[in-house]
Amino acid sequence: MGQPRYEFQTVKIPKRYPRRTGRERDKVLRMYSAQGWEFVRKVRELWGRSEEVELRRALPSGDASPAGGSPGPSTADELTKLADLLARDLITRDEFDWQKQRVRGSSGRSGAYSVVLDAAGAGVTKIRVITEIRSLIGMGLKPAVALVDNTPSTLLSGVDHATAAQAQETLVGLGATARIVPAE
Repeated sequence: MGQPRYEFQTVKIPKRYPRRTGRERDKVLRMYSAQGWEFVRKVRELWGRSEEVELRRALPSGDASPAGGSPGPSTADELTKLADLLARDLITRDEFDWQKQRVRGSSGRSGAYSVVLDAAGAGVTKIRVITEIRSLIGMGLKPAVALVDNTPSTLLSGVDHATAAQAQETLVGLGATARIVPAE
């Protein structure tokens, strides 16, 4: 059996105050709980009497095709979403690896590839490349800058050819020099 898949939602709910019983907050959380949502973490406090929290709900275990027979999200999109969930500590590393294997196994071309950044350019080009690397990999600013400063550096490894080609195309379009190599 595979591990469960989740959908996530960020909602605004009332804060709990020490002088009040927190009935409004509990009422809202019970309403979401009745719909199958469970509390994950508090995202941030908002101005006034509310805060944002993150909720998750398990998706059905059936691997049904998307409605209407239209193609589902691309491999790159799914890997980007998984990296984002891992970066926000919403899934474990094991679950990330399992989902990544599932996504890679569904692609047409087999084999593992790596994307290597050779040069990032300077000035505005470098900033755009850093921003794109952060969105591709789902890492913070400081590690992304370190990758760009210490070229050649491997950005993605163990991904399918379509994902590697899309990442390379995006980086080259921003003015960087990147190449695809077979993973060892």
